[in-house]
Amino acid sequence: MKDFGRIRIRLGKKASLSLSINAIVVLILAITMLGLGLAFMKGMFGGTISELGKFREEIRDQLIQELRRS
Repeated sequence: MKDFGRIRIRLGKKASLSLSINAIVVLILAITMLGLGLAFMKGMFGGTISELGKFREEIRDQLIQELRRS
């Protein structure tokens, strides 16, 4: 009976190690996916933000010209 208890303990340790490794792998995959998602969003909206900056400058210049005329 003692031998079976030792086997059960060893299997329990292996199972918990396997669970820990699986948790680490899932965590690494989740962080990687988050990074890829953030890079994708930055790529999608990065151009939009620069276009908004140009548009804002054009509007500001137009307002200054209108104020100088009046």
